[in-house]
Amino acid sequence: MSFVKSQLTSLATGRYKTKSDVSEWANLALDMAEIKDSTNKDEMEKIYENGKNVKYLDDNGEEKIRSLSSLSLEAFDSMQDDAMFIFFRYAFLEVGTEVEGENLGSFDERPVSEYANTLVLDLIKLGKVEAAPEAMLIMDVWMYIVHQLYEILR
Repeated sequence: MSFVKSQLTSLATGRYKTKSDVSEWANLALDMAEIKDSTNKDEMEKIYENGKNVKYLDDNGEEKIRSLSSLSLEAFDSMQDDAMFIFFRYAFLEVGTEVEGENLGSFDERPVSEYANTLVLDLIKLGKVEAAPEAMLIMDVWMYIVHQLYEILR
């Protein structure tokens, strides 16, 4: 796999060119493709939790690898005031406390703010290899895109 390193990013075999470098986010699609192509739940979980194709520099200039799960695990810090994130947190809070009888603030024994990660890992562990990638797109990626739209409006 090669990583896009330019200021502009060429997407869809050159049909689209961005005005800024979005390669970090575009390369998440490479992880999604490998997960969707896999029928091995251990491999799916490893790529989902650890990432594989998204390299970036952290605030200290160290190269890191971003994972799809980080979109959920790091969500509370950046999305806690987003209306849609609040809506989903309360929906899963209801499921956790009222349906599953868990402690307030929990969903499947994890913080409710990590609902997307919890749901995806549950699907993988249950062997739902077709549903897990769809949940990643709907719960992790979609919520991050909605967050970015909220950021534009602020």
